[in-house]
Amino acid sequence: MAATILPNVGQGAGCFSKDQTIQVDGELVRMCEILPKMRTVVLADETNFSADQTQILTFLHYDEDSRADFLQVRTKEDHYIEMTYDHLIFSKMGVESPQWIPAKKLTTEHMLLHFDGVVFNWEKITQTSMIERNNGLYAPFSDEGTLIVNGFVVSCYAPFMHWCSHDLADLGMEPLRAYYKVFVNKNNKIKGIHPYLNFLFSSGKMLKIV
Repeated sequence: MAATILPNVGQGAGCFSKDQTIQVDGELVRMCEILPKMRTVVLADETNFSADQTQILTFLHYDEDSRADFLQVRTKEDHYIEMTYDHLIFSKMGVESPQWIPAKKLTTEHMLLHFDGVVFNWEKITQTSMIERNNGLYAPFSDEGTLIVNGFVVSCYAPFMHWCSHDLADLGMEPLRAYYKVFVNKNNKIKGIHPYLNFLFSSGKMLKIV
């Protein structure tokens, strides 16, 4: 099957490349191997930096055949993450308070919060670069609305409105979250962008807020 070319993935579904991982039961699981109902580690407290478990409910974007541009970000400790440009990630600059920002705004002045399986540490970015992959796009949606991917704390979202924060995007996902809390099963993989995101995007265009 020919790959779909997606130079910039939007509509609320920020994505990761195939080989990015989350932690499940102490093991690293690649994006292409994640199943709904799996439980993964997330940041539970943005102030005290404690970890907790949350459940994967579904995918906001799941496409094994797409080719897309990703932003690859590396830190001084030589850890890295690959995500689409609008995906929100937890970061800070200097002594400023941490915040969720789109990956495309990251610079070598930023630090990312990394979890090594025991503790959280801030790691300084040393390099950002564009990399093209042809092995799919994956955006798991967790009950918490966040993930830890390749050790880094990330949002599940890439809001399609520049003024939309992580918290506001998370609030907008409450109906989908409530649905999958009842009907979650391992078959909750919908090819392409999830219909609920398309509904939100279409509604935003109709109301002229997108």
